[in-house]
Amino acid sequence: MSHVTESLRDAFAATKRLLLPRSLRRWFALAVAAFFVGGTTGFDLNYNVGTGGVDLPGPIVGPGGLLPALGTPEFVVVGTVILVGGLVSLYLGALFEFVFVEQLRTADARLWSRIAQAASPGVSLFAFRLVVGLFALASALFVALLPAAFGTAGVLLLLVFLPALFVVGVVLWLANRLTTDFVVPVMIASDSGLVDAWKEFWPELRGELREYGLYLLARIVLGLLAGVVLAVGYLAVAILVGIPLLVVFLLVGFVLFEVLAVQVVELLAFGFFSVGVLAIVVVGTVLVAVPVQTYLRYYALFVLGGVSPQYDLVREIRSHLEETQNETEDGSGPER
Repeated sequence: MSHVTESLRDAFAATKRLLLPRSLRRWFALAVAAFFVGGTTGFDLNYNVGTGGVDLPGPIVGPGGLLPALGTPEFVVVGTVILVGGLVSLYLGALFEFVFVEQLRTADARLWSRIAQAASPGVSLFAFRLVVGLFALASALFVALLPAAFGTAGVLLLLVFLPALFVVGVVLWLANRLTTDFVVPVMIASDSGLVDAWKEFWPELRGELREYGLYLLARIVLGLLAGVVLAVGYLAVAILVGIPLLVVFLLVGFVLFEVLAVQVVELLAFGFFSVGVLAIVVVGTVLVAVPVQTYLRYYALFVLGGVSPQYDLVREIRSHLEETQNETEDGSGPER
């Protein structure tokens, strides 16, 4: 049996072993890392090309628009805040990749003591993702500007370049997926930088192309299923959290409506909305994202360890699961 299929079961057993019995402290520690690690399907490139104009309800940039006019001090401030916030978010996502893997491989959800250790390798992963993101952004701008610059001729040119754009998108997705799922664990196992880890992993990838190719296909399917689970889970959390908050808001608003100014009522509504969004993110991440992210990352670690044993970060967990399974089959012990 392929390691790719065997690891589906092992990842589920390891996820169950880590998360059960439930510990609020452990789940919250995992939730912090899972929140920053982010998406379930990897790096997706979605191109939306239109052939005609788009009617907007109002101006986006300038007076009365959502964004300040170009070149104004307000635009510089808003742009700087967005840029810095994006870069910080990208770096934290890279840093917590290493924290999350350490949490899973040791079956110990300790968080804060691992952040400092992940700071240096997080920089190299951040730089890699920044380069990948810039390539993706350049591709998206290229797609967007062709029709805008050349009209109908631009659409025809776009059709000519579509195969190349598709190849670029696939290559970027593969680079990000393989780096996140396999090169990061290799960096941890060999205590090396990202470039050196890629040099170590590349012969493994070429030698076991069938296994890693099957993993990528399975990962696409799992990513789609995970996306559905996350969507349904967050929707359920939104309903469970939103209905009580809406009831409380209506009661408070009804009682205080006669004595509060309209502006204060609107501020109260904004406050309830902000609390609701924060609660949905926190509760959804703890209850929904943690098991999904844990399973997906365990799956990658078990595949890597099975196909390339020298980089097996979950060897002890694998041995424990095998012992437990043998005891269960022999009837000498209960399954945990």
